[in-house]
Amino acid sequence: MSTQTSRTSPPGAQPVGPAAPELEVDERMRALEDAADAALLAPSVHGSQPWLIVLHRDRLELRADRTRQLPSLDPSGRELLQSLGAALFNVRVARAAGGWAVETDRLPRPDDPDVVAVVRPVPGAPDPRLPV
Repeated sequence: MSTQTSRTSPPGAQPVGPAAPELEVDERMRALEDAADAALLAPSVHGSQPWLIVLHRDRLELRADRTRQLPSLDPSGRELLQSLGAALFNVRVARAAGGWAVETDRLPRPDDPDVVAVVRPVPGAPDPRLPV
């Protein structure tokens, strides 16, 4: 999941105008993209992956995707939340393995219960309790 682009010109081509600006991807954004990739590998109830991952430049939001909830097997949404917990755990472990400390806000918006967590890379040492 990379937003980095590359531009190549044919051999001998001369630039016609100013070069198009490359997408600038800093270390923090790459770390968040890696964390999102790790979340996608998390186990979930019947492989439903009931989450949405929203990447921002400084944070990752993990949201419940209620359209992927399995109403006949999980009417209360308990297993959906367990699946989201597994995805969040993968995010945190991936960042610790990458040498990043993170700040994790769980259920940060009472007005929007589908925002399950917001994870921000922060200065400091990774959480030593996470298996890396």
